[in-house]
Amino acid sequence: MAGVAFQCESIQEAEVICNAVNRYGRVVLRAEGVDLRNYAPANSEGAGFGWDAVQRAARDMGKGTITHMSVRMAEAIRLALESRAENGANYDRADTAAQLATRMSACIRHAQQKGK
Repeated sequence: MAGVAFQCESIQEAEVICNAVNRYGRVVLRAEGVDLRNYAPANSEGAGFGWDAVQRAARDMGKGTITHMSVRMAEAIRLALESRAENGANYDRADTAAQLATRMSACIRHAQQKGK
């Protein structure tokens, strides 16, 4: 399967992604009892990874370059963005998170179509 390529278009977008990923891991996943060290176990789609790998990918997006990641990694970031969009107290940041989640979904679909 092809990987996902994503680029932030501003510093604010990169900050929203990092904030969403950090909050999702610290609050939502812990509340659900998810083992952050083994967030995505290895399976037929690829190697496993912990939430720290998702956080590194989110930080890499702030460098202004295209970030390449697996579909599973992109899905994890998309979930964090959707959570931020739905539960964000700051409207502007929540709106940005919703827009980023939509863009990430489009990148995921594009990668999945290339991989077929």
